[in-house]
Amino acid sequence: MIEVTDEILNRYIDGGLSAAELKELNEILIKSEVIRKKLHALQFVHNELKRIPLRETSKEFTSRLMKKIVRKPEPKGQRYFIFSVSSFFILISLAIIGYLTSYILSYGSKTSGDSSNLNTLLSYLESLVHGIKSVFASGNISIIGFVFSFSIIISAYFFFDSHRQAKAKLDKL
Repeated sequence: MIEVTDEILNRYIDGGLSAAELKELNEILIKSEVIRKKLHALQFVHNELKRIPLRETSKEFTSRLMKKIVRKPEPKGQRYFIFSVSSFFILISLAIIGYLTSYILSYGSKTSGDSSNLNTLLSYLESLVHGIKSVFASGNISIIGFVFSFSIIISAYFFFDSHRQAKAKLDKL
């Protein structure tokens, strides 16, 4: 015995049931008034949907839709901010590397022995590590945290502003 579902009834309306299924469903329809009412409701909806005239889309529909979907470039403000922050860190790194190189080269020309150059380099690296430790000391860590937090807040502003502008453009469509 088949289970009468909306799918079976829709296949009945469309004429898509096999002979055995059709015979079994007709027997069920004779016995069950609830299923007959459900079938009549589905037939009514089916007939009403058939009466709706079909509209053809214009030939340019796809191309116009794709032009609206095309991704817009990111806002200039966000690009400039990312570029400026990246440039800042790159310049600081280059300055540190340049300073270390000039310091090593200047001490290398002043002394003649290989061991003295090595000792000078090691002492300079120790002072550099000590300087880095002092920069990240407990008093300075709050300043560093403030700078990073401020840059994150500004980044978030540009991010949400770009999303707001994109939403406004979509709402205009």
